[in-house]
Amino acid sequence: MNKLAQHFALETAHKLSVMFPTTMIRYEYQECHKTHWIQLLDREITQKSTFVDFYIKTIEEFEKMFQDEELSFITDDTLIDLISPFYTYMPTKLHTLSTQRIAVTTTTTKVSVNEKAHTIAA
Repeated sequence: MNKLAQHFALETAHKLSVMFPTTMIRYEYQECHKTHWIQLLDREITQKSTFVDFYIKTIEEFEKMFQDEELSFITDDTLIDLISPFYTYMPTKLHTLSTQRIAVTTTTTKVSVNEKAHTIAA
């Protein structure tokens, strides 16, 4: 593995963590593929124009500098899985999710439903 290529890939993962602070980003190098993998655990990010522009520029730059190695971006729903991530960038901001907890009580003559809204951080 080229240490400069690894540094480039780690810097790329860090830049993505700054651009998308609510997602987890993982990095791993696999010798058998000679590939630096950057996994984004939020597939929707890859559909944003900011990511697409960043991706094109980054891949072009990597290919010019490191012809013997690959840089690939994957999401959590791809067939490739990271076996042993070298580094994980944890989200610096949390999503706020709303959930509803419903309690159902039954008797022989009636059914009542009580709803309570809860907010949790993921």
